[in-house]
Amino acid sequence: LADPKYATKLRDELHKPNYITKGPYLELSGSYLTGQSLKELIQSGDASTLFASLEPIPEKERELKIERPLYLHQELAKKASQGKNLVVTTGTGSGKTECFLIPIINQLLREKEAGQLDSGVRAIIIYPMNALANDQMKRMRDLLRYCKDITFGLYNGNTEYDRSSA
Repeated sequence: LADPKYATKLRDELHKPNYITKGPYLELSGSYLTGQSLKELIQSGDASTLFASLEPIPEKERELKIERPLYLHQELAKKASQGKNLVVTTGTGSGKTECFLIPIINQLLREKEAGQLDSGVRAIIIYPMNALANDQMKRMRDLLRYCKDITFGLYNGNTEYDRSSA
């Protein structure tokens, strides 16, 4: 816990014999190396300048923070924007989604900057479960709510389909 007062209280409660559970207690935090922020990548030319205006709201309310340092594996995923293949293997909650999402959005923003953004399909993202796809759809809506030029959709087993209109 970040708050020292609550961390002390938690430790005190955990050390009461058989009160909550038996030890040992392990705490893992800060295990991922950090790299540059999106703001720094913008300044170095490695990310589109349009990232800065993608969400014209305060930093703390942004879906994709531009001032917070990325994890190093997220920063290194910019290689995908350079036409290189990559495989990302890292722990749950470590931001694997950003490893493909940032390069995809960066490419779309670069096309927008160049006046080349059209309605063609640029990426297909496949999720293993509908729940994850739905969660990410909500996230994309939040992230791109101010950028009407970038469109996206969800297709799964619940998507209505009429053969006669195909």
